[in-house]
Amino acid sequence: SQKEELEIWIASLKDDLEREHQRWRSAQDNYERQ
Repeated sequence: SQKEELEIWIASLKDDLEREHQRWRSAQDNYERQ
């Protein structure tokens, strides 16, 4: 159904955002350590 497709899409979007956030955090940590 369309609703299920939408929920799957949103879930994968959240996964992508979470990964981006983690990468941003570790990049910031590396920057502050220098």
